Amino acid sequence: LYLKKKILIFDESFSAIDFFTKDDIIKKLLKSNLTLIEITHDIKDIKDNENLIVLKDRNIFYQGTKKNFNDNLI
Repeated sequence: LYLKKKILIFDESFSAIDFFTKDDIIKKLLKSNLTLIEITHDIKDIKDNENLIVLKDRNIFYQGTKKNFNDNLI
């Protein structure tokens, strides 16, 4: 990125690109030591995260890691 930012927010920004390109972009961004907020309707698009927040009916339905979220669904 051109300007040094501490927080980036992506709202469905990766919906039109393939998984490998998105993965490459995310890896490069995270090396920059910034906070990345990704908003998506498709949870399978989220790969690695420190904190996942799932909203349902405008309320926090789940907060934690994606792994724990997936484990709780089983």
